[in-house]
Amino acid sequence: MIGNAEPVARPTVLVVDDENGPREAFRLVLEDHFNVLTAASGPAALDVLRENPVDIVTLDLMMPLLSGVETLKRIRQIDPDVEVVIVSALPQRDVTSQCVQLRAFEILAKPFSRVEILSAAKRASTRRNDRRRAQQSAAPPTRRPGEVG
Repeated sequence: MIGNAEPVARPTVLVVDDENGPREAFRLVLEDHFNVLTAASGPAALDVLRENPVDIVTLDLMMPLLSGVETLKRIRQIDPDVEVVIVSALPQRDVTSQCVQLRAFEILAKPFSRVEILSAAKRASTRRNDRRRAQQSAAPPTRRPGEVG
């Protein structure tokens, strides 16, 4: 901690993929820089989001039970400001346009490199932090009881 600055918390990433291999690959790539949570389905991801503060979600599009697009719609209802990186082996134009309309941060096409994953997560984290700072500076200052302005 420097001076009176608050300690910077590590951002949290939720990795959502119905396949264990990609979930683990993402976890291994991201765990040195982020707190990493995982979910094997859309419904499980929504449960995690309701119970934990999450900064970034990596979301596979092709999943059983609840599609990636439907999961993204519900994520926006729970936390409209979370950054979402879409991951897909076969991104289709109509599906990707829906993701853009739902404010997906980025769409990564499989296969991708470690560097691409980490870079997308870091950029999403920066955007999330910038947005938070902007919201805090725009908010009126809070006063303590008895404090005169």
